[in-house]
Amino acid sequence: MKMFQNTSVAFRCPAGLKAKMAAFAEANEQHLSDFIRSACVEALRREFPPLIPTSEQIERKLSEIVR
Repeated sequence: MKMFQNTSVAFRCPAGLKAKMAAFAEANEQHLSDFIRSACVEALRREFPPLIPTSEQIERKLSEIVR
């Protein structure tokens, strides 16, 4: 079983940007929050590649901690 520790983040954007993001997410069969989350992760990976652990690294570390 995966353990999630999610938190909420709110931000304001123009209505047109939200509509474009929602359309893109829908076209890719995603929820808007999934699209925003993946876009943020991708931006961080581009800007700070060595600092962002992969999901596999995170899962491995979590399994070590939970044991």
